Amino acid sequence: VQWLLENYETADGVSLPRSTLYNHYLRHCSENKLDPVNAASFGKLIRSVFLGLRTRRLGTR
Repeated sequence: VQWLLENYETADGVSLPRSTLYNHYLRHCSENKLDPVNAASFGKLIRSVFLGLRTRRLGTR
């Protein structure tokens, strides 16, 4: 949670793929010899840290 707050902030009109954040997080964990959480748990962490964040889905559903 602290790492997310230190490295990211919300900004209007900006969209980042969740995989970009997760890969950055995995690199941080590797460099600091930490056990990472899985991608699904990381996504839930993002939403709990940055309240009101919206998911932008691409393609047709």
